[in-house]
Amino acid sequence: MKNMGLTLANVDGASIRINSLTLTNIFGSPNDIIFKFKSHYISRLKKNLFNVIGASDLFGNPANFVKHLGTGVNDFFYMPISGAVRGPLGAGKGIVLGT
Repeated sequence: MKNMGLTLANVDGASIRINSLTLTNIFGSPNDIIFKFKSHYISRLKKNLFNVIGASDLFGNPANFVKHLGTGVNDFFYMPISGAVRGPLGAGKGIVLGT
């Protein structure tokens, strides 16, 4: 498939969390109880689908991009300032490293 230009999406760091369902004093038919369990877990899986899609390499891993965007913005401003403390040459190096 790789030779044809089709690559499978790599999912990295996708956290899937499915909360448990706790029911007390359950009254109803077995079909009603099964429906409650089924609807709860299906809705939780649908919510986690966005985590899987967000961590997929198929779209360039947007979740990882957003996570590291804050670090990049911090470095962009922090590195030149910390370099300026060391002098003009350090400021230049800070600009290069931060950018």
